[in-house]
Amino acid sequence: MVTRNLSILLSLITTIVISPNANASDQCPWPVSQTFIRISTPQALQDISLCAPYTGRTFFVDTEIDLTGIQFKSIDMFDGTFDGGGNRIMNLTSTNGGLFNVIKGSAIVKAFYLENANVTGGTDPSKGYGAVANVMQDQASISHVGVSGTVKGQTSSYLGGIVGIMENGDLYDTASFVTLVPGINAQFNGVLVGLEKTGSKIDHSTSSGSIILTGNARSNGGIVGAQDKGAIITSSSSSTVIDNRGADTAIGNGVLAGLVGGTLSNVFANGQVKNPISNARTISGGLAGKILSTGKLINGYSVSTFSGGDPNADGGLVGLPPNSGSNANLCVNSYWNSDTGISGSALCSDGGRSQELMQEGAPTDYTYVDWEKQVPAAWIFKKGSYPTLVAP
Repeated sequence: MVTRNLSILLSLITTIVISPNANASDQCPWPVSQTFIRISTPQALQDISLCAPYTGRTFFVDTEIDLTGIQFKSIDMFDGTFDGGGNRIMNLTSTNGGLFNVIKGSAIVKAFYLENANVTGGTDPSKGYGAVANVMQDQASISHVGVSGTVKGQTSSYLGGIVGIMENGDLYDTASFVTLVPGINAQFNGVLVGLEKTGSKIDHSTSSGSIILTGNARSNGGIVGAQDKGAIITSSSSSTVIDNRGADTAIGNGVLAGLVGGTLSNVFANGQVKNPISNARTISGGLAGKILSTGKLINGYSVSTFSGGDPNADGGLVGLPPNSGSNANLCVNSYWNSDTGISGSALCSDGGRSQELMQEGAPTDYTYVDWEKQVPAAWIFKKGSYPTLVAP
């Protein structure tokens, strides 16, 4: 009888030890019944990772938080609400990605500025790494969030200033002012998002900062490095610097997007492409690197500038033609400033305009015909200026 009772007791202890929910409830500093939790310290921010499952719980940051001197561990499989309260979260340092590893399901992440982040991605080449979230899944959303700092990669792909891989979900009113440094032979990296998959949407977002490319670099960009069929980018802009000066070759990179398989609508680029002075093996786009036969650019323009390399190799709007399909339907009502020294584009080849024509005063003028037909209006026009997007 004693032996049998001891066996039952050991079995119960083992069950308690290995149960994830038991561990989480034991270690989480807030009771399970508490659904609204205020975050006021670096330790409290890190302790969120102890409180899975997160469904139905809101974590509210009620003050600025400085993470100086802390190696932050990403919060994983988050499906609750994280509300930054409009506060700054400063000096995040991590060696395996961002504030969150995976956000999923009904997760809402919103309203904060991640200032001076110093994020290094992990060593798994199949994973995404971003300063806010490494991966977004299901219907997760990120909104009213900005990031500044540096995101570096131990691997060459799927780095993003905000998100590494969007498997689904929405980004709304986000901004990345990040220096992105992927590994050698970089591809599918974006100053805002690395890879945007089918079903994802990026709306009213901006990218700035720069992406530094080395080796043989392909399909990198400002808003996204690569975009799958069915993904959407709308009412967004990029002033990103694409720095090819340390690259052996740089093909299909773009100031706003690298490889486009979905839809770009109401977008503009006013960044810069920096090429090696003596190396013509670079073909970049002032707005997009390459638009696939499944992709489309509608109502977009570029006033990006180019330096170095061969001015005839790049595209003022799009760098490379699609491999197949009808080119005529892939680029609609879109233009670039031909006064910047780039005379051609792989798509919308008749879209080159002088600076004067691109700063007309109304959408009914020659350049922006049909742009005014959208409801609600997407653009603001002012004589002597380029069109600007309506604020969110």
